[in-house]
Amino acid sequence: MSISVDIFDASTKKPAVNLKISLCRARGIASNGVVMSWDKLDEGVTDSKGHYKASSSGGDEGSTPFGNGQYKLTFKIGQYYEQLGTRSSHPYDEMRFEINDESRDFHSKLKLNPTAGLVRDE
Repeated sequence: MSISVDIFDASTKKPAVNLKISLCRARGIASNGVVMSWDKLDEGVTDSKGHYKASSSGGDEGSTPFGNGQYKLTFKIGQYYEQLGTRSSHPYDEMRFEINDESRDFHSKLKLNPTAGLVRDE
C-alpha cells in the first residue's frame, strides 16, 4: 500500500512544488480516541508536479510497510509561501486519516491557498 497526495496551488494556478510534508502514525491512543503521541515515519517535499509519495521504509530496505492505523500528514504551508515571497495565515496544516484496509492505497487531491490553507479537491 502507498500513501500519496497531489497538491495544486490555487493562488499561482500551478502545482505546489517543494512543499515540505511529514507523515506520522498514531501511537498511544486513549480509550476516548485521543491520540497521545505520534511517530514520524517519513518527511519529504512535493515534486515538480505537486506530488508527494511517502516512503514506507524511510530508505531502509526490509522495513515494515504502512499498515492499519491512524495517520496524519503535516504540510508546512508558511515555509512554502515564504519561498514564493507571499505571506500565509497558516504556518502549517494537518490532514488526519485512518487506514482500515492495507490492500488499498491512500491518495488525496488537495488545493492550497495562502489564506484558506488546504482544502480537499475530490
